[in-house]
Amino acid sequence: MATAALLASIGHPSEVYALLKYKFTTSDAVTKYTTRESVTAKKGTPEYTYQMCYYFLNKTSRSFARVIQELHPELAHPRLGHNRRRYDLSNDRKLPLLRTFDTIMYKKGWTFNENGPNEKDRILMVEFDVVIDQFLRLKESYQTVIADVTRRMVTVVTIADYDLYTHYVAGLVGIGLTGLFSVSGLEDASLTKDEYLQNRMGLFLQKVNIMKDYLEDLNEGRQFWPEEVWSKYVWENQGLDALAKPENLNDALACLNELCVNAMELAPDCLEYMSKLKEPSVIHFCAIPQVMAIASIALFFNNSVVFTKGGLKIRRGLAVKLIYEGTTFEGVKNVFKRYALEIAKQNSKRVGTNPKDESFMPMSIACSKVIRWINAHDKKMGIVPKSSGEQVFEYLIVAVNFVLLALIVQHFYNAYNSLN
Repeated sequence: MATAALLASIGHPSEVYALLKYKFTTSDAVTKYTTRESVTAKKGTPEYTYQMCYYFLNKTSRSFARVIQELHPELAHPRLGHNRRRYDLSNDRKLPLLRTFDTIMYKKGWTFNENGPNEKDRILMVEFDVVIDQFLRLKESYQTVIADVTRRMVTVVTIADYDLYTHYVAGLVGIGLTGLFSVSGLEDASLTKDEYLQNRMGLFLQKVNIMKDYLEDLNEGRQFWPEEVWSKYVWENQGLDALAKPENLNDALACLNELCVNAMELAPDCLEYMSKLKEPSVIHFCAIPQVMAIASIALFFNNSVVFTKGGLKIRRGLAVKLIYEGTTFEGVKNVFKRYALEIAKQNSKRVGTNPKDESFMPMSIACSKVIRWINAHDKKMGIVPKSSGEQVFEYLIVAVNFVLLALIVQHFYNAYNSLN
């Protein structure tokens, strides 16, 4: 656990507690194979391909490697299909590969070493035969789902429309995962019948990532913010980069806030999808990116840092706290409700502060729809809202625990300093 993460959360005792708990409750099952040296099986054996796939997972998907490995055993291995396929190539070489990747996955021994030397995930492609070996050991039903989604994901390459783009890079992931949940028998087969909610869940995550990566994408020559939105906030003949100029800050914030609304409008559908799940490990797996996404919207909303520094993301301590809150659907609802109220509060404070921004009313409506969905769901399920007295008592207990935790942290901090 990085000291920086602990210090960043020092004013938030519940996050400090979550960080410490996360650090000291990590099991061996989810910390193996984080380095090449930890892969001890003999090359060419089934155990070797198993260990190498988890090594690649830890290397290329650090943020979700732990929760993937905490899935129900029936789903953990199929989820290795998550490994990304990245290419630093010309379109003439890249497009034929992408369009046939669903068949390449069945070619035992296939590898690829034409990636650029600085490509982040080059090692995954150089040793992709290991992933193929593990893929071919999966049940045929899992292979079918993974191959089908891979084929559909690369069918369209040039996409002008924002929703269509996010559908292909993220919505199809939601659809594919749902297929895996269903064929495993852990979730109802009916879950796969309506792809609308599965797709919306993927869109929610991807649209948040697109906002976060504005500067990084701009610096690397990529553009994912929809022109139909940003073109309203720049002068004619100007590009997306104009929003990063200090003199255009009001326009930039207005554009960002419109995109925040666009993402926030997906939140009720994400809750609807989550409400249909029943396997605890699947709920937790799906919940983590969802709660991170809505917390990120609260962070990005009307925040100029998106345009000035980039890399804006929630504190590590808060992220860990959200991981624990996402263990149950009840926890997910609480997180969504809390951030809907927080965003609504931010929204109310900025009324009239930016003449370029017309997103106040749409964001108010988007936040209210989240609250209405939760209230309607609770009423349907017969969940009685807590009285104000019970809530005050709970807040008091939490406050006392925060004080005790702060004293404990201070004690260990003083002890650590005395030893150094």
